Amino acid sequence: MRSSSDTNLSVAGNQSQALDLFKKIGIGLFVAGILLLYKCYEAKGEMRFLFALLSFGGMLCGSLFFTYRNGNIIKDSIFSANTSGLRWMALLLSLLGFGIIIFAMVGLALFSADTSLIISFLFMTLGIGLNTYSLYGKQSAGIKNNDVWTSSLTGRGVIGWALGIFLSYFYIVLYWGNNPFPVLISFFDSLSMAFRGKLADKWFVYGTFYTFVILFL
Repeated sequence: MRSSSDTNLSVAGNQSQALDLFKKIGIGLFVAGILLLYKCYEAKGEMRFLFALLSFGGMLCGSLFFTYRNGNIIKDSIFSANTSGLRWMALLLSLLGFGIIIFAMVGLALFSADTSLIISFLFMTLGIGLNTYSLYGKQSAGIKNNDVWTSSLTGRGVIGWALGIFLSYFYIVLYWGNNPFPVLISFFDSLSMAFRGKLADKWFVYGTFYTFVILFL
């Protein structure tokens, strides 16, 4: 009699059908996105933007398919039954601010350096503040763990996957990349000059992001 420890539940294993079609598609798209990320880092000019778009798009679509359940890809991956209009506004503002940072990471600046920094951090701060108020503003004091298992951010949903993709890419390129994120680092030059009297480097950018996360999250 075969024991349960002999059962292979991997994608290529003897019980691979335990992963349904959507999850297999999701894994394939996610892996393809990771491979394209390497090409993005090697590419120049407009091709870098194209590879970045395909890479993040592939990983995001893979996450959507992998989190598919209950007959609906989008609804159960992103939406929640308890999501209010205020929280959606908070998410939109946060994504707009976050989007400026992501574009800068692949070498594209939508505005001047100082304007980009102000807009991105302002939008992310407003998004976090509105989300916090919508969750706890009208509730009594105490520990609140509501929706931890069903939230898209904390319950293996697409937002959590997308954030994980971003953080992994950021840390890998920051630590091992050759001259990483020059456009993004230029956003912080004025701030660095005010605090240190010299232009920003990658560690100043890292420290600023770390401080922002600690203060607001």
